[in-house]
Amino acid sequence: MRKSRCTTLTCAVLLAVQANAGAAQSIPGSASISLAHVAWRSDPIRQCPDLRIAEDGAAVVAFLVGVSGVPSRASIKSSSGSEALDTAAMNCVLKLRFQPATRAGDGVAVDSWQEIAWRWATQREQYRDPQGSASRASPQDDQKSIALAAAKERDASTRPDPPKEAKVELHVCSDIAGKLAQDPTVIRSSGDPGLDEAAVAIAKSGSGYYRPATTLGGKPVSGCAQLAIKFEIK
Repeated sequence: MRKSRCTTLTCAVLLAVQANAGAAQSIPGSASISLAHVAWRSDPIRQCPDLRIAEDGAAVVAFLVGVSGVPSRASIKSSSGSEALDTAAMNCVLKLRFQPATRAGDGVAVDSWQEIAWRWATQREQYRDPQGSASRASPQDDQKSIALAAAKERDASTRPDPPKEAKVELHVCSDIAGKLAQDPTVIRSSGDPGLDEAAVAIAKSGSGYYRPATTLGGKPVSGCAQLAIKFEIK
């Protein structure tokens, strides 16, 4: 007599597929299925590190989204051909929250059938790989990732170093008491609006401490001068 046995993981996968095969039949035939949008408070990268949302389909999961964004009755609408991916895709959907559909006219949230497609994440895309396994993505995907990373490195190596200092030149006018007669104005910008504003603020803070111009006889008079303020950038 031949004995049959299965590991816990294999049994769990088979049971999940069988249970969701029945769930697929529970989708009303007249129901329209819209493309799902993950809610902002859900993070697929953290919650489903082995999966990424597919652009042109892999394992397509259909599910019911309640008014609070909670999914239920997940089932495989279109199989990826991989039992492991199909099961992982359904499990991922049930971990996330989605944007509920809204009723036309008053914008009230309503239950709706939605769908989303998943594929295996490449090794570079994975937030973490808890099993330390090799990437399940195609070699073409890895080559694209490697080429993109190399392009970014080249761009960083050819980018000029940022300046270590910046200078703002201002026009400043004061009265005989050394107080500003008018607001300082920028006559040569540093190229950074934030630094220009800081320079104007510094010039204003010196009102009352400016040394007034003097006549040939040494009498103080009101006048204007050019002031340069330098910033060190670290």
